[in-house]
Amino acid sequence: LGRWFMLGTLATLLPLMIVLSRDFGVTWDEPTRQRYGEEVLEYYQGKISLYHFQTDGARLYGGLFDLTAVWLQHLAMHRIPLLWRMHAVHHSDRDLDVTTALRFHPFELVVSTLYKSAWVVFLGAPVLVTLAFELWLNANALFNHSNIKLPPRADRWLRRFIVTPDMHLVHHSIIPSDQHQNYGFALTIWDRIFGTYAAYQSLQAIGLASAQDERPAKAAWSMALPFRKFN
Repeated sequence: LGRWFMLGTLATLLPLMIVLSRDFGVTWDEPTRQRYGEEVLEYYQGKISLYHFQTDGARLYGGLFDLTAVWLQHLAMHRIPLLWRMHAVHHSDRDLDVTTALRFHPFELVVSTLYKSAWVVFLGAPVLVTLAFELWLNANALFNHSNIKLPPRADRWLRRFIVTPDMHLVHHSIIPSDQHQNYGFALTIWDRIFGTYAAYQSLQAIGLASAQDERPAKAAWSMALPFRKFN
C-alpha cells in the first residue's frame, strides 16, 4: 500500500510541478520598450504567458484525467465488490469487439459520470478540454476493444504509449488474475508505473468463468447480473 501511495502521489504531482516550475515570462528589447511603453508590453506579456499556461494546462488536465478519472476508477471497479458487480456486465461479453466498449450496466454509467464530474470540478478543467478528452478516451476505448489484429511490430510500438487490442485482451481473460492487469483505457504509462502491465494473455478464452454460455447475450440477464450471485 505504501508503494502504491508513493507512486500515485508522484505520478499525480510531477506533471503539476513541471508546469508550475516553468518560466512563462517574455522579455522585450530596449527599442521595443521605448516604442510601445511599459504598460502596453506588460499587458501583452500577460496574454502570452496565459496562452502558454493554458496550452500546457490542457496537457496536464489530460494526463491527470487519464490517471484519476479513468485508470483509478477502473481499478476501483475491480477491487470494490459492489462496483465489480456492475462492471462484471462489461466483462461478461464473450465476443470482444467494438460493441464491448459500449456494454456497461446503467448503474455503472451513473457512478462513472458522477465520479468523472467530481474530478472535473476538483481540477477546474475547462469545458472544451473535458469534451476533447472524452472524445479521445472513447475513440481509444473503441479501438482497444476491437477485434483488429495489428502486425506484431506495430503493436509493440503502439503499446509504448496507448492501449492496443491485444494488450486489452489480456484484461478480458476469464482468469481473475488476468482481469487485474492492464487497467488502462488509453495510456499505458499507469499500468507500467503501478506494476499491472502484462504483455501477453495467459488464456485465450474471455468473459466470466461462471458464464461461458449464451446467457451474457441476453439483455435481461445482463441487467440482473449485479443482483445475482456469481464468481
